Amino acid sequence: MFIPLIMPIFLSAAEHPSLFFFRSDLPELKALAKGAKRPQFETLERWGRGHLEEQPPSGIGTDETKHERVFSTVMNYGLLYQLTGKPEYLAAGRKWLDTLLEVPAEGGSNYHIGTHAASLAVGYDLFYSGFSARFRGELKARLIAVLEEARRGATHPDYAWWAGLDTHHDFWIPVAFMGLAALSLKGEYQAADSIANLAVSELSRAMGLLGDQGYWPEGVADWVYGMAPTLMFFDALARAGGRDFSKEKWLSGTARVRIQHWLPDDRYMYIGDSYPSGRYGMLGSVSGHVLMRLASLYRDSQAQWLALREAVVDTAGPPGTALEDPYQYGFRKPVSDRIRHGLAWQFLWYDPSLSPVPPDTLATDVFYSNWDSAIFRSGWETDDPVLFLAGGHLLGRSGTNTWRDGNRRLQGGLAHTHQNAGSIYLWADRHFVISPPGYGGRDGRFHSTVMVDGHGQLFQPEHTGRMTAFESAKGWAMAAMELTRAYPRDVELDEFQRTLVYLKPRTIILFDRLVTRDGDKNYIRRYEWLLHTDASQAGFTASGDSFFVKQVREDESRSWLSGRIFPSARHFFEYQSMDKPNGTPLNRALSVTLIGQVPVLVEIAAVLELPSPGRNAVCLGKIACLRDEKITTLFLPDREETGSRTVIQARGDTVEIAFRALESGFLLVVGLAPGGIYRQETLAEGRGSRARLVSDPNGELTASREGNLVLIDSKIKR
Repeated sequence: MFIPLIMPIFLSAAEHPSLFFFRSDLPELKALAKGAKRPQFETLERWGRGHLEEQPPSGIGTDETKHERVFSTVMNYGLLYQLTGKPEYLAAGRKWLDTLLEVPAEGGSNYHIGTHAASLAVGYDLFYSGFSARFRGELKARLIAVLEEARRGATHPDYAWWAGLDTHHDFWIPVAFMGLAALSLKGEYQAADSIANLAVSELSRAMGLLGDQGYWPEGVADWVYGMAPTLMFFDALARAGGRDFSKEKWLSGTARVRIQHWLPDDRYMYIGDSYPSGRYGMLGSVSGHVLMRLASLYRDSQAQWLALREAVVDTAGPPGTALEDPYQYGFRKPVSDRIRHGLAWQFLWYDPSLSPVPPDTLATDVFYSNWDSAIFRSGWETDDPVLFLAGGHLLGRSGTNTWRDGNRRLQGGLAHTHQNAGSIYLWADRHFVISPPGYGGRDGRFHSTVMVDGHGQLFQPEHTGRMTAFESAKGWAMAAMELTRAYPRDVELDEFQRTLVYLKPRTIILFDRLVTRDGDKNYIRRYEWLLHTDASQAGFTASGDSFFVKQVREDESRSWLSGRIFPSARHFFEYQSMDKPNGTPLNRALSVTLIGQVPVLVEIAAVLELPSPGRNAVCLGKIACLRDEKITTLFLPDREETGSRTVIQARGDTVEIAFRALESGFLLVVGLAPGGIYRQETLAEGRGSRARLVSDPNGELTASREGNLVLIDSKIKR
């Protein structure tokens, strides 16, 4: 049986424990420890017995990683003490709290201060009955001092660098833990309510900037780090009769976003300063408990499905599945003994009455409107690729508007986002075929987009992409982005539009259009059209207009990806790389470079083909491109799973369609007027025939509201 949240009207000063359960809940919790939650309890107690002799870290100071280790240890022993009453768990908790009492209360300028307060609060709440009145008084006095220091940080941006950075996890962690610590003193400290209300106000404002789909701009790994303490606070707040954040639309959708970023090898599509493990830092080094909490709140069986998968990785996964102390590009350190950070929460938050259900029924393609980004997948099975199109998240639409209205403090929240507007990332067959850079790879050169005269995109809130179209249909999806404003004005870029078409399951098409402002830079232009792959496993080869991503380990002949590029001007291939001083590869990119006498208008069309499972590269020679002033047509040869296909990028009200396109099994036109009405004319008969789409209010064909029109689909009876 799962214990529901109880929200009493009043908590007396003597009511401890009270943060995560009440004394009256203990009989039920103890029964669960022997029954439905026995595996979680036994894992927790096994860890507890094995760490009784462990000594707290020395020199804790303002080191957030050490504070987080203390917090999780105190929480684990506190819960064990409540469930068993064993004195050895009380003694272990006391040892860690004694060490924490030696740490000065000052230091609220760093975000560790919230964790410091929360550790004292959890110790005070869970060990309350076992400590002497004298020690409780000492603990309470230090808790108040640290709590006030946290409040000072939250309310004085000139003192604490993290204050007001609403889209940054280093803001959410101290604010949530400050609120949690205040709740532990409810009815015992006069300022406790006002500090808890401050935390509620701060997090409400921040959540309001994130949109309503549950998306987190720093990536799914950073999300865990920020959400773990936030959900602890929200849990305790609801129990104390405070605001019920579960009613917030953003929170109700955030588990769904993590599922959408999940990959069939139990890694994640990682955006911004994130990691493929989907885990980050100390408190974020495990993640199953976070999804367990969300699953139980919303009775979400699909979140429960992922939570249970994550719990296995949290408990048995290799050390490299979570990292700490990154803080610079390419340098990573595995978290040691990370299991401690989720044990108590898996016991408290796991709902055994909720059956797991795979995500098969979820949407495969999702547009995150506040962040101008989209994720696409051909399905949820092992062989189904996953594709991401980034909008250069930064502050998102809501945050950028607030920034423009005068809240310049928000710009500090960009710290873990990247200059990646228009970049694509692709996972397939257990590999990041087109890979994100991960932590620290902020600069545009690390992303699969375009450098202009050596310049990437500006790292300022208003310099992002804007998704102008998104459509998901059976067998295909598309998105279009306007990217001009992502670049500095100095490069005099008048237009940069990228259109992505995903022909499922294994073909990606890009149409790029770049126009030079005022047409005065014909002879000094340099475009670098970039693709990045996983430098640890693969590299590029290129010749003519074809390129390949090939595995560099084991079977070197195996291709992960093959492609053809069709620029409208002369191009060169460049191989760009970056290694650590010891020779370890960090970055491998292929640049299709246009340099020198570059026309005012440049168009680049590309076809990226993933080989079918168990097969090698797709034959590229049969891919063809026709281009004129108004259209670009790509002809794709037969593939076993699809047949022949043609995609036309239109740039006007009239579209000429070649005979070869009319013979395709699938013909898609993108770039039409949204909702435009057309008639189709046949201009000739026989093999020389062609057709024309003409705008006509009385026509029989209507483009979608995103400007797309499927003219032929042999799989659909008309």
